[in-house]
Amino acid sequence: MDDVAVDILNALGVKPAGFSINGDGGATYPAAVVAKEVGRAQAGDVVICHGNHPNGGTADGMKQSLDKLLAAGLSFTHLP
Repeated sequence: MDDVAVDILNALGVKPAGFSINGDGGATYPAAVVAKEVGRAQAGDVVICHGNHPNGGTADGMKQSLDKLLAAGLSFTHLP
C-alpha cells in the first residue's frame, strides 16, 4: 500500500491494515497447504483467506488448522 492510498484511507476515517500470512494463495491452495500456512500463525499475525471460491481448499484447510491454533492459546477476531 502506498502513501497516497494511506492518505485517502485516513481522510475517509478508515484504518489501513495489512497481513502477515497469505493463508490460501488467493483461494488457489489445496486444503493441506492452507492448513500448513494458517497453522504457522502466531500471536499478532494477520492471516488473509478468501471465501469466494467455495470449491477451493480454504474452508477445509482452515478446519484442519483451527484445533492446533486454539490449543496453542490463540484467539481470533475480525478486522472491521
